[in-house]
Amino acid sequence: MVKPHKRTPILLLRSSGLRSIFPFLLLGGFALWANTFPQSYEAFADKEGPVEWLSFLFLLVGLLAFFLISVQTRGKTWEFLVSLCFTGFILVVAMEEISWGQKIFYWETPEFWRNINYQHETTLHNLNPIQDSILLHFLFVLLGCAVCLYDQWIRIFRRKTQDLYTACKRFSPTTEVKSYFLIVGLYYFYVEFLSDPLTDAEIPYADLVRVSQQETVEVLIGAGFAVYGGMLLKRFNTFKRT
Repeated sequence: MVKPHKRTPILLLRSSGLRSIFPFLLLGGFALWANTFPQSYEAFADKEGPVEWLSFLFLLVGLLAFFLISVQTRGKTWEFLVSLCFTGFILVVAMEEISWGQKIFYWETPEFWRNINYQHETTLHNLNPIQDSILLHFLFVLLGCAVCLYDQWIRIFRRKTQDLYTACKRFSPTTEVKSYFLIVGLYYFYVEFLSDPLTDAEIPYADLVRVSQQETVEVLIGAGFAVYGGMLLKRFNTFKRT
């Protein structure tokens, strides 16, 4: 009689169902950490802390994966263009995360840019007009919707160009990937449209969780693109063998 394998944590993570809820467990762990040990969590989730570099590292992995996909699909027009769009988007997000290199090379922000930038950095998403509006949070919500409803909205291409629709289908995200971006969309929808600072003020550490969780949610964006890119690399390599 063959003994069944023990379901170790590593084997459990191979289950697509568990991998799909992993981002929710991770975010819950961060929230628990923030409420239990707020000082250490604040140091971790600080704007210049480890969490920001973790986000950048994940984005770098995702960027490399989509770049490799671009190389693999360079002979197929539509698939190559779709992969370039993903690559370009992740590149912009990654460069924004490190202020386009300012956090590595420590150059001074030009005075004009400093005066119109909320963080006094060479970034676009921290420009005062963007920070003073709902645009940035709305774009995060839109990103969550775009990934989670990917298979639905790409159908608009089927009416015009079947080849483009077929190419987009090759990039369809799995449920595991969608779970990362679902959190992003829900979080920023809550922050922008449902959260009440007056009510939050009555909850211990609520402001810390609300602000610091924003950095950890951004980690999920990077992790989501890393998982997405890895999933697609595996898919395209499978197609290549067949």
